[in-house]
Amino acid sequence: MSEWIGRDIEDMALFAQVVERGGFMAAARYTGVPQPTISRRLLALEARIGASLLDRTTRRVHLTEVGRLTYDHVRIMLVEAQAARNAVDVLSATPRGLLRVAAPVLMGRSALPLVVNRFLERYPDVSIALELTTRNLDPVEDDVDVVVRLDVPNHSQAWVDPLRIIRLGFYVAPSHPGPIAKDPSELTGQEIFGATRGPILQTLTFTRDSTETLVPISLRLRSNDVAPIIQAAEACKGYALLPDFAAPQGWRRVCSEWQLPASQIVALTTRHGRKQPRVMAFIEALKEGLT
Repeated sequence: MSEWIGRDIEDMALFAQVVERGGFMAAARYTGVPQPTISRRLLALEARIGASLLDRTTRRVHLTEVGRLTYDHVRIMLVEAQAARNAVDVLSATPRGLLRVAAPVLMGRSALPLVVNRFLERYPDVSIALELTTRNLDPVEDDVDVVVRLDVPNHSQAWVDPLRIIRLGFYVAPSHPGPIAKDPSELTGQEIFGATRGPILQTLTFTRDSTETLVPISLRLRSNDVAPIIQAAEACKGYALLPDFAAPQGWRRVCSEWQLPASQIVALTTRHGRKQPRVMAFIEALKEGLT
């Protein structure tokens, strides 16, 4: 079956050249394939399809209704095939030069440094200008090569690469004296420190299978950086509300059978930027390092 698919694709590419060049002779000159060979292969393609693609005359060829429909799809197929080839060429080139990256402060002390360090080791000809920010930047508007965000923008002309799903969770330090909450309802009134952009007073939605429960909480401390949250939760023997990628090693997740709503880490780039080997190499490094 794959052999026939491959033959169809090759013959459809010849068919497209006949259409675009205006005839068999011009297509033969352009492709280097002899005219009789092109004619024979298109007849075989029509036989496999079971319909005529071209009305042939001594001067010109004209598309039939089936031919016009087929050509529209073949043209898209060839454009995508060329785009795939270009992507491979980009990735196979040697990354070099300055790479401008923006990311949330929240990731600056957790998942991102390891990705950046490995990338710099792997590509010694690349330098990185890393900006950790609380603003939602856009590569099209803010002159940045790669923007890492914790949400998918609603209105942007940037290219979006999904990196990984993230969830907030409650964690306690190994030194926590206990007792530790077993049910989300037990979190109300507790000492909670949150690495979140939400309000001090908020209601969280926990789900388990088909069960949903709403839990009001009050944050003793809120920060866009995980470091003060982790330190405060450990010092005050409380609970840290953290994204899963930022939980310190050895910390215990509380109410692990329950889930808070998920969000997604994404990388934004411009279409022009995707032609740069250093940009695409960093996107691949993010996908590899954040999974």
